[in-house]
Amino acid sequence: MNCKNAVCTKTFWVELITMLYHICYAMIEPSIKVHIYEALCSTGNLTIDCSTATNKDRISIALEDAVQKYAANSLVYLKLMRSLPALLIILFCGAWSDNIGRKLPILFPFIGMAFSLLLYLISYAHGVDVYSLILAGGFASGLFGEVGLIMMAGYSYITDMTEISERTNRLGRLMAMMFFGQFLGSLIVGLMIEATLVRNILIFALLINCLSIIVIVTFLQDSLSDKSTTVLLFRPTYLVETWQVIAKPREERKRLYIALILTCIALHQACLWGEFDITMLYVRHKPLWWNASKYGYYLAGGSFASGLGTILLLPILSGRFNVPDFSLVLSAVAFKVLQMVWSSFSSQDWMVFLGLPMMIVSSMFVPALKSVLSKLITEDEVGKIFGLSAFGETIAGLLGALIFTSVYGAAVHLWKGFAFILEAVVNVGVFVVIFWVARKYKSPFMENIGIKKEPLTVRVTNNDFNNKQSANFDTQEFTSLQYEEAVASSQQRYGSPDSDHRDSESYQVEQEPFMEQPENDGLRPTQQASYGY
Repeated sequence: MNCKNAVCTKTFWVELITMLYHICYAMIEPSIKVHIYEALCSTGNLTIDCSTATNKDRISIALEDAVQKYAANSLVYLKLMRSLPALLIILFCGAWSDNIGRKLPILFPFIGMAFSLLLYLISYAHGVDVYSLILAGGFASGLFGEVGLIMMAGYSYITDMTEISERTNRLGRLMAMMFFGQFLGSLIVGLMIEATLVRNILIFALLINCLSIIVIVTFLQDSLSDKSTTVLLFRPTYLVETWQVIAKPREERKRLYIALILTCIALHQACLWGEFDITMLYVRHKPLWWNASKYGYYLAGGSFASGLGTILLLPILSGRFNVPDFSLVLSAVAFKVLQMVWSSFSSQDWMVFLGLPMMIVSSMFVPALKSVLSKLITEDEVGKIFGLSAFGETIAGLLGALIFTSVYGAAVHLWKGFAFILEAVVNVGVFVVIFWVARKYKSPFMENIGIKKEPLTVRVTNNDFNNKQSANFDTQEFTSLQYEEAVASSQQRYGSPDSDHRDSESYQVEQEPFMEQPENDGLRPTQQASYGY
C-alpha cells in the first residue's frame, strides 16, 4: 500500500506512539534499576553505604558480589510482578482487538505506565516502604499489558494496513520506532542522571506519557472499520479462538511451522530480556565498574544500532535486493550468537561497545520472522496470532529474566561471562530450527512466502518427456523449452489453458502415481505439470 493516501497518516501515528512509549520505557527501566540498587543498600538485607558500594577503590570483592546477587534477585521479583498480570491481559486482548479494533489495546499500556510512575515517585517519600512500592508499580504496569500489549496491537495495526509485499518493511519500521524510542530514552537518562536526581527523570517520563495519551485519543484512527459493539474483554470464547490459531489443521504443515516460529520468537525474547538484565550487572562488576551514566549511554548505543538495522538495512535487503525473510532471520541469529560470545569475553570498555554494531544485523530477527508469521494466517487471525506471540514472549521474558539472572548470580564468582555463553547456545538452537523450517516450507534463498500466483496445471502424456519419468519420484525440474513442448502437447490433446503464468526459466513437475486405465480407454497414464512457488 503506497504512502500517498490516508493509510500512511494512520501508520505514522501508531509509529509515533510506539516511539513515545519506548522513550518512557527506556527512561524508567535504568532509573528503577538504579533505584533498586541503591534502595537495597539501606532497606534490603544488606546494610551498606551506597556511596562505597559502587566505589572500586574501597569496596571488597565479597561485598560487591553480595550486592550483585541481591540486585539480581530483586530484578527477578520485579519482573514477576510485571509479567504475571500482563500474561492474562495479553491472552485475551489478541482476539478482543480483532473484534473491537486496535485503539483501546494501544491505549491500555500508557494508562498502566501512568499508574506505575505515580507509585515509583511515591516510593521516594520519606518513611515509606520503598521496595514494596516499586513492586506495586511494576504490578500496575503489567496489569495493563505493558510492552507486550502495545507491540501486539502495533503489529496487528500495521498488518491491517499493509499488503503482503511491503509488510516486512513496515513491520521493520515499527520496530525501528521502538528502537529509536529506546535510544532517545536511554540518551535522556544518560544526560539527566549526571545533572539531576532519578526522581526527576521519572517525572519527565510521566509528562511524556500523558502527552502520548492525548495523541492516541485525539489523532489515532482505528485500522478496523467493521468493529463489534461488544467491548467485554474477558470472554472465554476469546481463549478458544486464540487456541484455534495453532490447533486447527492447516495445509502444507503450516500449523507445525506456526508453532515452531512462535517458539523461536519466544526463545529469542527470553535471551533478549535476560541479556538486558545481566548486562547491567555485568558492567557494574569488576573490572568495568560502570556508573549509571555510562550504562545509559551503552543502552542508547544499542537501541540506535538496532534502529539503523530495522529502518535502513532491512528495507535495503528486503525491498531493493529482495532478500527473503528467512535469509534475513538466519543472518540476524548468526550475528546474535557472535555478539553473545564476544560479550562474554569483554573485559574493557571498548570491547563492550564494539559489540553494538552487531546489533544492526541481529535487530532484523523479529520483524522478518513476524512478517513470515503474518503470511501464514488469514486476516481474521491477525490479532490472535500476535496476541499469542506476545503471550509467549512475556512468558519467555519472565523465564529469561529468572534463568539468566539466576545463572549470572550463581556463576559470578567463577566467570561472569557464562550467562552470555548460555544465551549463545540457545540462539544456535533457534538458528537450527529456523533453517529446518525454511528448508521444509520454502528454500531460504527463494522468493518470500505469501507472494504467489495460482499454479498453471498442464496435463501431458508419459511420452511427452521421452519416457524419462517413472512412477517412484515426486518432482522433476524441466526447462522452458520442455515447458513449451508440454504446453503444445496439452493444447493439442486437451485444449488451450486460460493464461500463461510463467515469469522465469525454471518450472516444476508434480507427478501423479501411475494408475491402471480401463481397457480400450485409449488414454495413457498422465502426470501434472505445475508452475508456482
